[in-house]
Amino acid sequence: MAAKKKNEFYLADSINNLIAREIQSGDFTCDLPSHKGDAECRNLFLNIYDEAMIRRKFEEIGFAAHLKNRGFTKLQIEIDRGMNSVSSLKLYNETISPNNRLLDARFSETIFTPFREFCELAGDKKDPCKFQMIVIEWLEALDPKAQYTAQKPQLPGQKKPGLGALVYIKKFLGVVGKDVSRDGFLKIADHIHAALMYSDIFMFVNPARQGYLNALRRDMEKYSLNDIAWGFVTETICDSETGAPEKYIPSEQVLPLSDRLMEHFTSRKYADGAHAVYENKGFRFDIERMLLLKKEWLGKNRPEDA
Repeated sequence: MAAKKKNEFYLADSINNLIAREIQSGDFTCDLPSHKGDAECRNLFLNIYDEAMIRRKFEEIGFAAHLKNRGFTKLQIEIDRGMNSVSSLKLYNETISPNNRLLDARFSETIFTPFREFCELAGDKKDPCKFQMIVIEWLEALDPKAQYTAQKPQLPGQKKPGLGALVYIKKFLGVVGKDVSRDGFLKIADHIHAALMYSDIFMFVNPARQGYLNALRRDMEKYSLNDIAWGFVTETICDSETGAPEKYIPSEQVLPLSDRLMEHFTSRKYADGAHAVYENKGFRFDIERMLLLKKEWLGKNRPEDA
């Protein structure tokens, strides 16, 4: 079992800051099913933001300046609502073309009805309890001009180099969170590195999964995100006691916006459940074997297909 340090139980501090935020309402006209197909509603991201508002938000959070510093000065914004009520926001450089895409954000909405234990922690004894959530269906920022390097290698499943914009994406979610009357954001990361990248503001609904991720962060602290990602692909990150290869299990991660939803993640029962797994779970990484297996894997497959 890997050695544990004292007082290392991880809880996203930034989530706690959301408790006091005032949740504002959006455009209820466009929320009505009979109006969602209207032209003016199709051109509003999440029924709230038009193109001018999105540009102002990008200016406020520093995203526009970041893009300018990377040589992207002629930004084009495309907003649409799909047939399945998926709200799409796409950002391009110069012309609206797939080869010039910088940002692809697709959000939808759902009623989240979690398991009974969750409802009890959230202070709702009804079965099932319900939360209005914004689902992050897809969210990526790409740099069409960049190339992968030894310092910034390709991650499993990654199709193009990133924009170095993760901090601004998180700020954008924070801005949106102030303007929507929803309980929170919900996402399911398909790769372990995606779960790790957002783990400072998103928490797993299941406290056991959160404890698992916290323990992984602790034991893999000296390794890069890229190495950890390929460690899971090559099954060279193993349980420190049994030696069994670890497999990432995609599960719901939530960024709470409402007090009612926040109660789950700040409850003693959630903290105890996460900490129990954290204390009893350990990982070991055979990185040399990973590098060999990664080379062998890439000889037969493309990284974007991982």
